[in-house]
Parts: sequence; C-alpha cells; structure tokens
Amino acid sequence: MKRSISAASCGILVLLMFFSTLPAQGFGGDLLNEAPLYPLPSEMSYEEYVDMNRRVSVALMLSAIPCPGMVHSYAGDAATARNIRIKAGIGLAAALGGILLMDEGDFPDSDFQVHIENAGQDNERRYEMIPVGMDGSSVQYEAREIMRESSGAGMLLIPIGLGYTAWQYLRDYYYGVKMIEEKRNRVRHKYGIRLQPRVDMKNGSAGLGMVLEF
Repeated sequence: MKRSISAASCGILVLLMFFSTLPAQGFGGDLLNEAPLYPLPSEMSYEEYVDMNRRVSVALMLSAIPCPGMVHSYAGDAATARNIRIKAGIGLAAALGGILLMDEGDFPDSDFQVHIENAGQDNERRYEMIPVGMDGSSVQYEAREIMRESSGAGMLLIPIGLGYTAWQYLRDYYYGVKMIEEKRNRVRHKYGIRLQPRVDMKNGSAGLGMVLEF
C-alpha cells in the first residue's frame, strides 16, 4: 500500500514538473522571454538601435489614442509632438469659444400661417401650420416647429477650430509615420552598405555578412 502511494506521488510530481516546463520550452517559448541578441556594429549608438527597431504598426496603434502627437512621440520627436498638442488644444479652445459666443438668433420667416406659444418669453416656440388635407370645409394642418437661426462669430469659430484640430491629427499621423520610415532607412542604409557577400566554404552556401572592425 505504501509503495503504491509513493509511486502515485512520484507520478504526480513528474507530471507537475513536465507541465511547469511547457510554457518555457514548448508552444513557442515563454512569452516573457527577451528577444534573442544579435551582433551589432560597435559604433552603433543606442539611439540608432532604437530608430532601426521602430515599428509603423506600433505607431498606428498609438494613433488610435485620442491624444494628438502620439505618433511623433513614438518617433522620438518630443518637440513636434508637444507643438501638435498645443495647436490641437488651441483648435479645441476656439471651437468651445465659438459655442459660448454663439447667439440665439431670430425665427426665420415662413410662407405659412405661424402659431406662436409663449410669445415674447425666453421659451417662446413657433410652429408653421402646413396644410395637408381637407375635412369637408375644414383645412387640416401639420404643425412643424420653426427653429431659431443661430448667429454671431461663434458660427465661424466652431468649424475653424474643429478643422484645425483635425489637421493636427492628420499631421501627426502622416508626418510621424514618414519620420519613422526615414529614421529606419537612414540607419539601415548606414550599416547595410557594410554588408558584404560571403560564402561558407564548408557547405558552399552563400549569404551576407558584415565586416566588423574592432
């Protein structure tokens, strides 16, 4: 009986050890493991290494955040990102100011008979009586509310402010992605021209190698 219990305990222990090593050794490896290291030119700076590894896909995901300048921040241009945020804020402030400055205008004229409720008061409402049919000698009407026409400088500030803010988002998206591509191309070109053809003398396979001088 004791032997069977011991055998079962050993079997459970082996299974636990096996499953505990699966995440690290199987199924593609541990997700938390660091990426493998590759040889780099000794003169490559950390900034160049970061520029070479910037990803446009990451920038596109960051652009979904409702904060202008995220793409330029990821591209490493903090000054332009700050400039975009300030200008986007100015655009939003202009749109908000337009809403506050917008005056409630007068009721427009109507070609139909007008029914007025609460005349002369702040909650005055007007309806135009549109004839829709006849019931014997009586005319049937449909009441359609007449809305006040907004006026003032706010009517101009709102579209200008919103358009200016939208332009900052587009500017961040387009020029930010372009900057990432230019930085990557610049680093890859600088060190890519040092790659030279090489042939493996053992198996005759060809490839590219970088000549490093120390």
